Amino acid sequence: MSAQPSNHNQVDAFDSWLKRVRLRENPFSDYTAVSPYLPDTFIQLGHLRLRDLIEDPQTWVIFGKRGCGKTSLRRMVALRSRSHDSSSDVLILECERKALGRMIQEAGSVDKMSLSHYAGTLLQLAVPSLPVEQRVRWMPIALSLRGRGGKIFLAYTHRDSVDVGDLVEQLKRADLEAWYDRNLRGQGPWTKELERQIERARAVVVVLSARSRDSDWVEREVLYAMNHGVPVVLFLLERLERGDLPIWATNLPLARNSDELIRMLRATGRLPYSPSYEVLSELAEAAGVRLVLCLVDEVDEVSGIEEQSQMLSLLSCLMAPELRRIDNLAFRYFLPASLEEPLSQNSRLRLDRCHVEHLHWKPDDLKRLIRQRMIAFSEDKRAPYESLGQLCDPSDGFAARIDDELVELAEGNPRAAVFLADRMLRYHCRKEDPPRLIQADTWEEVKEKWWRVDRERIVGAANGEQPFRVWGDQILFQGRKITLSGRSYALLRCLVEARGHICSMEELKRAGWPEDKPEGVTEGALNEAIRRLRQKLDEKGIDPRWVENVRGQGYRIARSLEKSGR
Repeated sequence: MSAQPSNHNQVDAFDSWLKRVRLRENPFSDYTAVSPYLPDTFIQLGHLRLRDLIEDPQTWVIFGKRGCGKTSLRRMVALRSRSHDSSSDVLILECERKALGRMIQEAGSVDKMSLSHYAGTLLQLAVPSLPVEQRVRWMPIALSLRGRGGKIFLAYTHRDSVDVGDLVEQLKRADLEAWYDRNLRGQGPWTKELERQIERARAVVVVLSARSRDSDWVEREVLYAMNHGVPVVLFLLERLERGDLPIWATNLPLARNSDELIRMLRATGRLPYSPSYEVLSELAEAAGVRLVLCLVDEVDEVSGIEEQSQMLSLLSCLMAPELRRIDNLAFRYFLPASLEEPLSQNSRLRLDRCHVEHLHWKPDDLKRLIRQRMIAFSEDKRAPYESLGQLCDPSDGFAARIDDELVELAEGNPRAAVFLADRMLRYHCRKEDPPRLIQADTWEEVKEKWWRVDRERIVGAANGEQPFRVWGDQILFQGRKITLSGRSYALLRCLVEARGHICSMEELKRAGWPEDKPEGVTEGALNEAIRRLRQKLDEKGIDPRWVENVRGQGYRIARSLEKSGR
């Protein structure tokens, strides 16, 4: 029995094959929105234009199924903002799952969230992008909106421990509770605990001195706070000029003594009012931009939010109509398609007054996606690859049909298309010396694994999704082939292709008795044929209740079996 090639050998074989076919990298290795190649591989759908998404002051709601590019679209919008393009007059705030999770944590629960919590989160995201002179004013407002529950995290070097202890006492006398790593002992998970404390902190105060400015740990803690939207304030333990500060500290708000620090942290002590969400109307002017654009995404990926009712409760705050009346502030919501119907039924949110778009990928769109990736990663820019078929064996028409088959299998989902292409390339290179052209049996193996395991993992099983599916001339149930013949096959195929809609008695008669006129087939004969179909499904271990009778109308595939126990 021959030994299987090691993972290391497989990597070498893959790299060698890519060089042989003149691809600088695997075009399909990364289907995430954080890919550095996103600008080179992104394609726009239909009439949906990035320029409109960025410039229109109206509220937009974009619905799409899992894996259909909502987050990639959000990232492409963000890349055209002030943070990435100094010539842009739009400041973009990305309110994604981590920011939403922190907001819920600060509120205590989804049900306790208010517009002030939301405004505080947006200000925390905005403050690092404001001019230095504006940060001193806006940091206290962000802290006030953030709430008083969190502790002050102190980032420092242990060589300044005595001074830090004194600072902790001064903060305590001002009713400001501080956290620092004095209590960490032994060999426990220090890094995880530090990260947890930073994420929960009301603010991070960097105790800056000639000793701490070059500390790798201090820098890590500060950067982690910035990446998680936690406000960062510098506290000078000793005299340092701006030119002496480390690069990461040059644009942060700075307190030169403990009194100034306390005034900055005790936001309500500096402000004559408790700020509300309406302060967001001043944000565009403070940032020096025409428009502040808030991108809300990943509401279905927030930790602890699993039920649709929780997502809707979250969105009742995030999509409050009051927000749309704020000048120079606009919103883009990138939402799961499953939320469109319940949101439409919520009269308070007035979805009808928003610009609504849908991310629908047609077969030609997926082919453009494959083509774009092949071109982007081809070494030969004069004659780049433009299809997967150019990498495949032409025998029996495999090369000619592979792109169409892959697009059909992806079911309008770009993440699925990229994943399937990646798997075909990787499966081909599992041998130590793979041939130049991919063989048809490799693709068959990819398909089999897709239906058995990968499809649900990559695309997910959406709520209400039917377990039946037509693939070519086959009918599948939860990825496995159902072997039926004659009338039972014809009737089940008719029901499955209706995608949950009711098939009338006449439609079923035409499907089951194609050579007869429908009026010549009695309802009794049809009902008997359905009974036999259900019996055959039961024999194959499939609940026959999936074939559901709708009294007086016909039959359909049931949406679920939850309401009837078995």
